[in-house]
Amino acid sequence: RLPRHISYIPYGTFEGCTSLKRIEMPETSNNNFKEGIRIGKRAFARCTSLENIGLPSDTVKLDNEIFLDCKSLKEISFNNGLKVIGDAVFSGCDALISILLPASLEQIGYAAFINCVRLETVNGLENTKIETLQNETFKGCINLTEIKLPTQIQSIGPFVFYDCRSLENIDIFKTDISYIGIAAFQNCYNLKECALPRKVKRIEKFTFKSCTQLKSIKMAPDIEEIGISAFFGCNMLNEIDLHNKSSLRQLGNDAFAGCHRLEKM
Repeated sequence: RLPRHISYIPYGTFEGCTSLKRIEMPETSNNNFKEGIRIGKRAFARCTSLENIGLPSDTVKLDNEIFLDCKSLKEISFNNGLKVIGDAVFSGCDALISILLPASLEQIGYAAFINCVRLETVNGLENTKIETLQNETFKGCINLTEIKLPTQIQSIGPFVFYDCRSLENIDIFKTDISYIGIAAFQNCYNLKECALPRKVKRIEKFTFKSCTQLKSIKMAPDIEEIGISAFFGCNMLNEIDLHNKSSLRQLGNDAFAGCHRLEKM
């Protein structure tokens, strides 16, 4: 149990404390820092027995890799007021099933939830202030079934949903997204349909590669480029509407290779 007057937990303070099961943090920190208690990088990394933790109500930022490889972490209570989740904060947290993100959140870092293999639901993301999902944010979350994005989001980085094998639905059409990175949805085997926002002018390489259940894809009228292997191996795709796509200037190698049911274009 940490004392109320604590203001800073330094880099790696409890890293590798494999028998530590529970940490009680004060509800609020009694210090003069405007950003509340500061928790340094890797402060609880590889605490493989840690099961749950609640953050003080004045926590503003979670630094990089704080809970890296906390294999038993089942529950994390985010405070309203949290603005930043850093890089790889929950990377490899195998037991994490569900998370509720606070509306105050403004940034999620690179690979923040990568390989959270039991993560099924991400709640509250649609109410946050997030404008970008960084590279590999949810990569390898093989049990994630659905996720809702905020309407103001502008970009999805490379590999964000790579290997999210159970993802069935993601509604991005009414968002401000103009960029979707390389392999963003590759190996989303259960994704059945996707309507791309009108601002997306380019489908990057491998974006939907091996989305074997993808039946429907809608593109902007002024799509300009479809990248290498963008729809490689999309076995259920039977029709692509490129009619009146006068802005389309480039089709990459193997863009639709392996689409065995494609009958009409």
